[in-house]
Amino acid sequence: MSKIKEATEIADELYEYAIVNKNDFVKEKSRQLMRYLDLISTLGNNLHDTNEDYSDEIVKVKRKVPKWMKKTDQYNYLILKAFMDISDNNEHRVSVDELEEYVDIGKAFLANYNNLKTISAKNHGKVFDEINREIELWEPVSEFIEELFSYDLKDKKTNNVLSYKFNGKVYKKNNKTGASLQNLLFDIFQQFLKDYTNKSYRELQVIFNPLHKNFSSEGNSKKVIFNEVDANKWLKDSKDKSIDRRYFEPVRYNGENIYFTTEWGDTNGDITNFIDFARIDLGFNIDEI
Repeated sequence: MSKIKEATEIADELYEYAIVNKNDFVKEKSRQLMRYLDLISTLGNNLHDTNEDYSDEIVKVKRKVPKWMKKTDQYNYLILKAFMDISDNNEHRVSVDELEEYVDIGKAFLANYNNLKTISAKNHGKVFDEINREIELWEPVSEFIEELFSYDLKDKKTNNVLSYKFNGKVYKKNNKTGASLQNLLFDIFQQFLKDYTNKSYRELQVIFNPLHKNFSSEGNSKKVIFNEVDANKWLKDSKDKSIDRRYFEPVRYNGENIYFTTEWGDTNGDITNFIDFARIDLGFNIDEI
């Protein structure tokens, strides 16, 4: 398969040469060559589909794509966003030529696009499948990417969402009988601890406590997590002498108690900001219902 990669690189160079020199004949022939190479590569990949483990690549994509969405001038994001726009959120396939024209980044398109449809140690993350010069999202990550792009950043700030679903459980705003949105945040934190079993307290602080910059200054929401020592110190220093353990939700982790704040208001978007963080930075699937 390395020979196919080398041939693809040669075809890319020919295509770039044709654009610079305005040679339509070479441009068309290089496109034909790329189509044949794509077909050969696809057939070869299909032979291994049943036995190949894509888990590492899926993890890579779920880690990287949310980061691209924070740096919207990156070519990776520009190409993926353009595809999602043209395809109506992956409703139909898009031709390579159509995508290239829409993105309009010149010679930078081909190399970056090719990186987004291959699996390799140094690729950017496989998000596309291409057959006969027609593109669609790579099936193992299609649902994840569709959800990211269908989630309207403006709508989520309005706080109009009343219910969410996470790990099959429904959480409702101002719910007095069942699971509340405060319960959702704690369950997200517990799921993170289950997924990452060897984090130190210091690492957890780095991940979660900086979030207070996005939250209101009310009560205990300036910090998200404490260990036993920090929790007792906070209680001791607090001016509110009536404060007790009801302000913390304990969970046992790596031999010590970690306390998760229960003081969540949503006047300034505390809850929705945390849910956004869990979706985009942590990669959790949290549905609005």
